[in-house]
Amino acid sequence: MFRYLLLSLLCVSGVGFCENPAKQGIIVENRILASVRDQVITVQDVVKKLDMLFYQNLPEQRNSPAARYEFYKAHWRNIFEDLVNRQLVLAWAEERQFPVSNGDIRQELEDIFGPEVMINLYESGFSLHDIQEMVKADILMRRLLYFQVRIPVLAAISPSRVRSLYETKLHQKFSREALHWRTVSLRAKEGECPKTVADSVYKMLEKEHLAPQEIAKKVPGTIEVTCSEQFRSEKEELAPHIYDILNKLKTGSSSEPMPFVSKQNGQKGWRFYVMDSKEQLPIPPLADIEEDLRAEIAQPEIDVKTKELFADLYKEYQVKHLFSSEELFSFEPFHMAEKLT
Repeated sequence: MFRYLLLSLLCVSGVGFCENPAKQGIIVENRILASVRDQVITVQDVVKKLDMLFYQNLPEQRNSPAARYEFYKAHWRNIFEDLVNRQLVLAWAEERQFPVSNGDIRQELEDIFGPEVMINLYESGFSLHDIQEMVKADILMRRLLYFQVRIPVLAAISPSRVRSLYETKLHQKFSREALHWRTVSLRAKEGECPKTVADSVYKMLEKEHLAPQEIAKKVPGTIEVTCSEQFRSEKEELAPHIYDILNKLKTGSSSEPMPFVSKQNGQKGWRFYVMDSKEQLPIPPLADIEEDLRAEIAQPEIDVKTKELFADLYKEYQVKHLFSSEELFSFEPFHMAEKLT
């Protein structure tokens, strides 16, 4: 009892350990990391952003303390620097009265959490105010970079540079392919779908080469099998993590079962990615890929201009880091609870 009282008091002071039951056994050592003008950035602010990203990218792992802990450790320093940049953007937007409408924020919330925003926020333990502020900062960041960096860089790229890159690629005989794929999803009609069922379905898909439509006839009646339509996608049309999964599959093969959580109702299940075929595409004419080539040329320049932009914002606003680079590298604000008992 005394231990948890002490932890709570330390958390309030901003210099000790803070244990949030929603983090399922992860102890957070909450400290002030930096300030931008009069706005401080703490470890707990970093945690809020990490939780949002964890929900977006790994919803199937949201009840796994170990997965969340590893996600925190791997990404918290980059997210901290990102939060500093976002505070700079907010300061820039406030001075220039650069607006973000409630409709824009609401639309992005629905994109992240689905149509039942409030229900999913509540079930995930997020504060509406915190998420709205994060989404607002994300929107402002994108707009600032678009208008101040991306548009000027793209406008400065001449047609001759685009043609030169195209001719280089022609000489290298670059290839393109379209992936024809589908998903097979398993859900229990009540409760959770056992991993043993998912493993048996994987065997049917990978070893017995059963068509996805035939799977439903061979699983227990308590399991619902959903087979998607066939998709045709090129690399640029896919999220990076989906492309990485599909790109490793041979024609006629399936990924191993992957846990997922429905954003609509929070129901857990298992999903397989099935590769039907890979289609080699002819090299397109310049007019068809001109914008893609222009974006490829622009990206290194955008990276440089972005760094220059934030260097200028650092000078314009009062940014104070409370840790040196070496101290930040060695600081570990997250600990599994069992390690402290």
